Amino acid sequence: MSRKRTNNDADGGGRRQEKRARIVKGPAQPEEITSARHLQQLLIFSQDDLDELRNNIRSFKNFLDSILYGEEESLKKERLIILKDYLNSQKPKHDDHVYLRDLEQAWSFAGQVHNDHLFSSITAVLALLFRVISGLLDFRDYGFLLGRMVLDFNQAKLLSRGLSAPTHKEFIISPCLRLLTEVVSFDAGALARQVYAKRDLTFDTKIMGRNLHLNKTKAEDSGDDSKRIQTVRSTSVRYLLAHLKYQEEGPKMDILRNGNIVRALFTHIREDPQHIANEILAIVRNNILLDESIPRQTKSQVMTDRTLSDIASLYRSDENAEADGSSIHKIAHELLLLVCTKPDLGVFLTTSGWYPPGTERESDLDIRSSLGPSEVNRNYPENTQTIFSLTPRDGRQDNAAIDLGLDSIDWYNDFRKEIPVRNVVLASFIQGLRPYSNNLERELLMTIFNAAPELVADYFLKKGSFQFDPKLTATWIGFASVLFSTLQLPVPLMFGRRSTYHSVPPPLSITLESLIPQPLSQRALTKCLNSKSELMTFFTIRILTIAFEKLDRVLGMFRDAAQERGSLWEQATSRLVDGFFDRCPSVRDIITVFQQIPKSNIMRREAMTRLLALCFQVTPSVALDEKLDISSILAETLQSLDNHCLDIETRQMRLLELSHLVTIARTAPDMKWFNKPQILRFSPFITLLKLVIQSPHESSTSAIRELLLSIVREHGVVQTETSTQPLDVLIHTLRRPDGQGVPDTVLDFFDGCIQRFTRKPLKYLDDLDLLEQESKAVTEVSAPLSMLLIPVLEQWAFAPKNRPNEAYEIGRIIDALLKLAKGIGEDARLLSILRRKFDETVDSSGLEGSQLDGSGLKDKFKHQEQRQEAVQDASDGANLKAHTTEDEKTDDRQSLAAHAPPPEPEAHPELSRWQHKDISTIVDSNLISPLLLCLSSAHLSIRREALSSIRKLAALLLSSSHPERELLHLLLLETAETASSATDFDTSPLSYTASVFAARAVPVLAEPTHVLYAKVNRYLNKGPTWDVRRLPSYWLDRILHHAPDDTSSDAVREVEIVWLLDYLYDALRTPPDLEIYRVRSVFEAVLALYTMPGASREVKERAIKVVARATEVQGGATTLVTRVGIVAWLDGRIVVADGDTGILKRVREKVLGMCDRGRVRDWSSGLLVEKVEVE
Repeated sequence: MSRKRTNNDADGGGRRQEKRARIVKGPAQPEEITSARHLQQLLIFSQDDLDELRNNIRSFKNFLDSILYGEEESLKKERLIILKDYLNSQKPKHDDHVYLRDLEQAWSFAGQVHNDHLFSSITAVLALLFRVISGLLDFRDYGFLLGRMVLDFNQAKLLSRGLSAPTHKEFIISPCLRLLTEVVSFDAGALARQVYAKRDLTFDTKIMGRNLHLNKTKAEDSGDDSKRIQTVRSTSVRYLLAHLKYQEEGPKMDILRNGNIVRALFTHIREDPQHIANEILAIVRNNILLDESIPRQTKSQVMTDRTLSDIASLYRSDENAEADGSSIHKIAHELLLLVCTKPDLGVFLTTSGWYPPGTERESDLDIRSSLGPSEVNRNYPENTQTIFSLTPRDGRQDNAAIDLGLDSIDWYNDFRKEIPVRNVVLASFIQGLRPYSNNLERELLMTIFNAAPELVADYFLKKGSFQFDPKLTATWIGFASVLFSTLQLPVPLMFGRRSTYHSVPPPLSITLESLIPQPLSQRALTKCLNSKSELMTFFTIRILTIAFEKLDRVLGMFRDAAQERGSLWEQATSRLVDGFFDRCPSVRDIITVFQQIPKSNIMRREAMTRLLALCFQVTPSVALDEKLDISSILAETLQSLDNHCLDIETRQMRLLELSHLVTIARTAPDMKWFNKPQILRFSPFITLLKLVIQSPHESSTSAIRELLLSIVREHGVVQTETSTQPLDVLIHTLRRPDGQGVPDTVLDFFDGCIQRFTRKPLKYLDDLDLLEQESKAVTEVSAPLSMLLIPVLEQWAFAPKNRPNEAYEIGRIIDALLKLAKGIGEDARLLSILRRKFDETVDSSGLEGSQLDGSGLKDKFKHQEQRQEAVQDASDGANLKAHTTEDEKTDDRQSLAAHAPPPEPEAHPELSRWQHKDISTIVDSNLISPLLLCLSSAHLSIRREALSSIRKLAALLLSSSHPERELLHLLLLETAETASSATDFDTSPLSYTASVFAARAVPVLAEPTHVLYAKVNRYLNKGPTWDVRRLPSYWLDRILHHAPDDTSSDAVREVEIVWLLDYLYDALRTPPDLEIYRVRSVFEAVLALYTMPGASREVKERAIKVVARATEVQGGATTLVTRVGIVAWLDGRIVVADGDTGILKRVREKVLGMCDRGRVRDWSSGLLVEKVEVE
């Protein structure tokens, strides 16, 4: 029996012996590889110590990392030599041996014993080895050996097992994917075909689809892209993209037919790091969509509506720009724009515009329906009764044919609730877009609508959530922007037909959805117009304005089609207007809203008058049914414009409002143009005429002038037979020589004369008969006469007595009217009688005729050509210059006046003159230079025709045998390219600094002995386009600061300078040219040439010509005074008698006479102007 131990026994008779401490071995440190032999020893496979093997593999990995990511080039080279020696030593000596035997054995062993960490380490180091040698040409053979080893059946089976590992073993799946990715990408896909050949092991579709969905990591919520990149999905995506990039079309198409893989690729694209998403989009674009070897059907299977929606989801991802400045939003947007508009990329299908599929082709029924009953009976007698007659129930047919019109078209009214479309994929895709909240999505939607107009109606019919209720929110503003952009889309050419209009108009429901979409209901628009929010009201006004403008274009096309194809289009026109006003607010509501707008709110008022003008202009039959007192509204606007305290911006807005009101007034039948309202001093006609007279810019009052012209024609105030309009003559004579209008008292006189004529036109017609009898004409009057002159001469007899203060001014105007009327071709015999009566009144009243001519407007009209030219200038709005009769004018003064820029001719024969000549004649006769100058024409049609002619001539030159064909061809193409790219060619012409240089370079290049031949040649070889603004300064530098190429004679330099001054003189024609000269200090250089020691008389004369030309350009004299200091320079030259002092003094007088006195006074603090006034 055992006994219990005592304390002494437990202590062992003494102190208790302590336990031995447990020894824990730390992880072995990786070794630094120093030689190929050392590396070979490290990688020898042994089952005894697997931890040591893993450590050695880690050493090998660090060795490869140092090669791939190391910074010291010398160390990298040494280690590459070690790696190459090792790989060379591992080559199999027999065909049945395996490359890298030790690694292969360790890899197989790890797979057999399920040592996952060892298996993962070896797979990762093999992938890293592949990545190192893939970019080195010397290692290419080793890569093939390594690839064959990896693709061996046993190793491929190991990879298959690794790819299909459980989803939580990402450390096994990812290295296998990386290794296969490197094998596929090696040597630009040299092993890709072998990899796909074993797709049962290397590319199992189910496993790939599963792996593409494994997107969860520990860093999922951290937002750290460096960690998220390690997900299984990222490596799977790269493996799939490598196949799509390097496989041939057969394997690639086979992959793309697997819908689960394609869906998995795009489903999580929004969650991918940006560089992964960018890579996906780039491969899809370049290697699938733009690959012509892949059929369209396969592309369609890839780019489904779901795929497009996944790509569009990138619009809503977080913005993070790449290093090159690109963003995922922009890249996705460009791809979607490409896919949704190009027919060969698998998504977009060409459409027939506003015609649904199946209706774009014309049938016999459609053609017969578009004809009238009589034409149907004549062309289709056997089927007339069947188509156009109503058959009674008793079976008897009525003999009379009934034209059913659009109701006879079976399909015309079938598209009110559902519209078939060809682009089904796009129709489904755009329903998921959010264009109201994202600008890029709105741009994409508008681009799709523009490419496929059939989708507009389908989109808004299905988009029930697209509401336009008046709630001022960011969403409402987004909706309004989408609707506004939709209405701005162009109308398809011929509504979708290619050659001619269809015999049947497009369905009304589709047309209406494109003009005023369903969300824009009458109820919603009326509420928005009456909203208290000014922003909402303004948005709605602009939307309605665009809708009416588009309706105007569509109605115009309907009218053209009706003339070409028949009465069905006329019937559709009335239905379209009715349907439009079923959705649009009534004209009464629009007028009510306009009347409620305060007069101080000029922006809204201008927008509303523009909308009203469109109502009356586009749909007068509907608008004229409503009452609008346009006379009083017009009078109030004219009264506000008579306020001289208005600032420039407000006055311009008032003028715009007036132009819209004028449009309304032209359609109003009850408008009284010659009745004087109480709030106006003159009648509306004279008030508008006063505005035209006082306006400095004719473009701002062109609409008013057209209205005045139509009024005087309608009431017979002036004749309409001559080419020059008498109204232009009246406007010109009512302007003073200083450009200002005549006093209001003078306008009162003419206002009374016109009112007398309009109230009693028969009386003045009888007076015309008396004039004809007095002229003793035995035949009818051969020339017309403006009736306005008769009441004017009648009232002129009372003017000296009733209006003594204005008699001279009225007499001056009547005197000019009589002379200009004769000049434009009115009846000379009747005018002579009126002239006699005018002179009698002058003599009896004591007025001197010389005083009437003292204003400088007297024109002697020596022959018919002079008369036509002078009055034509008046009709064009140009200020007629005074015709002086002073005998003391000198030849020099006349020569200074001749430096005005040449006006653009009305005809341009140079555009076609070269077409019937051979190349030698074209070059020798210099027919090229005038053609080049047409690029600076003020008319867009001339510029476009010139550009086309220049390119045709360039091609003709290149195919000719002319010795200088290449240089001339180069000159023409560079000029054309500069015109089309360096400027906004559609809105502004090419600067004369470029066109004149090109014109003057033609004779230089045509003559190789010209002193500037080499310099012009070098300039043309600088680049395909010219910097237009630097041309003058470039040639100043090349000629003044560089020696001539030909140094055989001292006269060569002067020839170059003369050519330069002639170019500068000829190129200075417009204010933009003047601005170039100012910025580039051209005038300073020209003046320096004048004072250059040894300058010849010819150089000085040409320098002064440049200054004289500058004074003739608008603002040129002021620029010379304030920017160049020309007055002081001229004074200095006159004092030292440098050159012809007479010419210098006259140039000085001209500069001071044509400059802006106010601007010069401010610039010189009044000193210069006072000096001029004293002189």
